[in-house]
Amino acid sequence: MDAAATGAPVIVTPRRTHVAHAWMTAFPYEELQAEADRRRLHPDALAAKIIEKVLFAGLVDELLGP
Repeated sequence: MDAAATGAPVIVTPRRTHVAHAWMTAFPYEELQAEADRRRLHPDALAAKIIEKVLFAGLVDELLGP
């Protein structure tokens, strides 16, 4: 039985590579790549860890404003 048949909401998530592709030519990606290399992580994995920390700490409004 699928989600539509059960009436459960279907949550569509973007492919993991979309974040990295948006940053490929930008300065933030260069910094992310350097830090990922230093930590021996894939840049997507490091970005996910950073985003997770920001969200759990409630820092989105502080960083981006209202």
